[in-house]
Amino acid sequence: MADKQVDDISKDRNINRRTMIRAIGVTSVGLSGLAGVASAGEVKEKGLLYNFYGCSQVCVNKKKVDGKKVKAVVWTGKDFDYRYIYQSSNRNDPPVRDWKNVYCSAVKNSKEAIVGIRFGHTFIENPNRCAQNYPKPGGSIL
Repeated sequence: MADKQVDDISKDRNINRRTMIRAIGVTSVGLSGLAGVASAGEVKEKGLLYNFYGCSQVCVNKKKVDGKKVKAVVWTGKDFDYRYIYQSSNRNDPPVRDWKNVYCSAVKNSKEAIVGIRFGHTFIENPNRCAQNYPKPGGSIL
């Protein structure tokens, strides 16, 4: 009797080849989607919407906030650099699709990383995991 129960249990645990391939495919699609996760946010009182695409690009809906130009704060591999975000973009992915205007800034090479944005004395840190690999700006940069 015990042998029959063991056989029944093992039959229930068997996974056929089709089910296994389907599970691997679904997992692969899910993981590949996570690789390009963007981090959106807003500064409601200023009407600023922003979206970081990893550490390689950032988009905003305004070039200026309170008369101050919005800048990408970029780690160049040696130091921090400010870059005005002024380039119009035709991005149409969900985070920016409904924005009236889209302006973006991107890194120039693979050694650079966008670690945040700045306008006036306000600094917004890039919340993506990749930004944790670079120094945080401080002192005169803010």
